[in-house]
Amino acid sequence: SQAGASFDPKALAANPFAFPTGVWTSPEAAYYGLSRQQAEEMGIDANEAIALYAECLRGRVFSPNGLLKLVFEKPAGRILGVHICEE
Repeated sequence: SQAGASFDPKALAANPFAFPTGVWTSPEAAYYGLSRQQAEEMGIDANEAIALYAECLRGRVFSPNGLLKLVFEKPAGRILGVHICEE
């Protein structure tokens, strides 16, 4: 049998944890995992927290215009998604 013969790209695209996605443009954008809406649609009690780049080291070094959003499971705090947008 050949390696990868059972590879199903549809299954990969349907799995938000399969790989991170980034857009290397200006502005930069990247995400991994679930959005809060996706988590709630899956029946997960989720919340999100946002940090402005002006409040983070990366923003102070590169550009203060942007944000980092973490989606997490309540009350455990397990990270479900990370979303970044920067100018």
